[in-house]
Amino acid sequence: MKRIPTYLRGLLLSVLLLATGSVHASHVVGVDLFYTWVTGNTYKVTLMVYGDCGPASSTAFETLLSAFPNICVYDGGTSVGNFNLTLQPPSTGVEITPVCPADISHTQCTNTSFSIPGIKKFVYSGTYTLPYASAVWRFVFIGFMGSGQAGRAAAITNITSGTIIELEDTLNNTVYHNSSPNLTVVPTPFFCLDNNDNYNPGAIDADGDSLAFYLVPGINSPATGGSGATFCGIGGPVAYISPYTPTAPLAVSSFSFDRNTGQISFYPNALQRSLVVYNIREFRGGTFVGSSQREMTFLVLTCTTPAISAGLTSG
Repeated sequence: MKRIPTYLRGLLLSVLLLATGSVHASHVVGVDLFYTWVTGNTYKVTLMVYGDCGPASSTAFETLLSAFPNICVYDGGTSVGNFNLTLQPPSTGVEITPVCPADISHTQCTNTSFSIPGIKKFVYSGTYTLPYASAVWRFVFIGFMGSGQAGRAAAITNITSGTIIELEDTLNNTVYHNSSPNLTVVPTPFFCLDNNDNYNPGAIDADGDSLAFYLVPGINSPATGGSGATFCGIGGPVAYISPYTPTAPLAVSSFSFDRNTGQISFYPNALQRSLVVYNIREFRGGTFVGSSQREMTFLVLTCTTPAISAGLTSG
């Protein structure tokens, strides 16, 4: 994955300028939910949260250091239980800011007084033993972080504001054990206005499963509880602002989406901060074995230096 620091610096700075809204939400720029088979009916569920380090969200960012996200487990529509995830080392997160190596120690992840914004990845995980085999298991993150909710930034331009993130993975363990694919390209998608842009999550499946990619609606969680709440419930789709839809989420002159690879190719014609949600379905020998999700925001701004075509893809 190539980096283009000459224009990304300006784009990253704009993340902080746009990241206004609810305090508990504005620091989150992407979320992944996936699971890994351990043994028997035991699975490790992992939530990756990507947050910016800037002073505009410093208070909210600190909550990621003490968060314990809650996962609700369903067999179809029946609630089976819930469990908390714990923060994995390093406890301060891992910086993934797309800058030159020489700049990595000069971002706001090192010191909030620096001019270059930074992005850190926080990984939370926990194991859960399912009581039996089922074709319709659901692992649902309803936005509870232990000390608040993971709300979406009010500055997102293609949906109405005031929503809380909900992601859902599914599992069919009646025939096979399954692990979610690894997404090798992190969700820090910064793009240039009036430019041929591309994004690919870089999915690799260790089981060799066939993958099918879909763009799906963002879900607004019904979570309203406070610190330590363990409420479980299923929300509904967020409201998209016309003309945007889950499958056409961007302001563009041209847009294409490849369901076989997850590749998005587009020519943005307006400044925007747009919600994009991936759902990745896995098949083994023709049998559906599970799905996993990634939520992210596409940030499109005016670039001072033209971007290299396809410079932010997986290869």
